[in-house]
Amino acid sequence: MAFFRVGTDFEFPRSATGPLVFALVALTAAAVAGILASWNRLYEVPKPATLAKLLNDRWAVDSEIAARNFVGTMQVLTIGGLRKGNNWKATCLSLGLVAQVVALLALSVVVYLMLRAYA
Repeated sequence: MAFFRVGTDFEFPRSATGPLVFALVALTAAAVAGILASWNRLYEVPKPATLAKLLNDRWAVDSEIAARNFVGTMQVLTIGGLRKGNNWKATCLSLGLVAQVVALLALSVVVYLMLRAYA
């Protein structure tokens, strides 16, 4: 059944306008969430000067335990920053997924109303 042929007197059902607008808003929200999820986030890493100090100034002075603690502290800072970024991306992707499902349901209502109006 074709609704959009040249020369027909097709009229979009008024009852489908609300769900169609809602679906478009939900699809836009899903697209925005996807764009935000791809946004690169900053995370903490040691500065090159700090790493150079570890290798040059402290190499012969620090004990093995102090060196491990220093490196471990830098790794914890980096991992903490990466987790914040990953959590942000996961939240955006989850919101986008929900928006896509809502949009699909709203479009299903639009199709149903169109078919019912011209059945």
